[in-house]
Amino acid sequence: MTEYTEIDFQVGVPFFVVDRKPDINWNYASPNTRDWYVLGYARSGSAYYNFSGNTQTAAKGNVIFTRSNESYSAYSKPDDPWSFISAAFTIEFGDPESEQVVSSLPNIFKCSDSVPMADNFGELARVWSAKPCGYKLKCRSILLDIMYTLLADEDRRRNHSAHFAKINEIVEFLRQNYTGSYSVDELSELSGLSPSYFRSLFKQLTGLTTVQFQNKLKIDKAKDLIISHSCNITEAAEAVGFSDVYYFSRMFRKITGKNPSEFL
Repeated sequence: MTEYTEIDFQVGVPFFVVDRKPDINWNYASPNTRDWYVLGYARSGSAYYNFSGNTQTAAKGNVIFTRSNESYSAYSKPDDPWSFISAAFTIEFGDPESEQVVSSLPNIFKCSDSVPMADNFGELARVWSAKPCGYKLKCRSILLDIMYTLLADEDRRRNHSAHFAKINEIVEFLRQNYTGSYSVDELSELSGLSPSYFRSLFKQLTGLTTVQFQNKLKIDKAKDLIISHSCNITEAAEAVGFSDVYYFSRMFRKITGKNPSEFL
């Protein structure tokens, strides 16, 4: 399971943002050569989408997400034509793993809370239409917020089990207590799971072992302290729980690829 917390990408200025009214004749067949992504929000009514022979229904409150170079067709439900807002834009990924995560997202989202989503798309349409000073930045910001919400919803859906909830509690515990060092036995006891099962679930959820996760937490915090000039390297090491500054420096380089002094 790819760790969603590591996703990194930027969106481009939209090619278009359209607010379409109900139309019983609306239909669309996507060319597979387009190089943009599309987000759409169903404000009312319904539409049918066909992705590689799989027909899905988009209804009020749903978000539709289509990838670049993805072929699909769609048409409005004749007796309940939909109205929707859609935007087309590019995505520049920070790494291949982020692109893989976005590519694995479903085409139609039944969002857990559609009110903020409706507000986001409504604001996107208003800003694009009015084009006030800085509208391009604002549109990109709204699109990123929408993408973040979709990713968070999908992450919760994939990790909804009671056991994964326990692992999430341990992850939060470690974030709050990053200066400590906890063994698998200690953490599994806190979670109420067996050590072997805990170890497996933790790796599935975070992509890291418990030792790797704790070290990364410490180094990330230390890097923030160094960059912000809150303390020197020795003080940063002590602040995150390292008693040996040389071991800290080796771990810092292993995780960041750079020496701590490069961030001063």
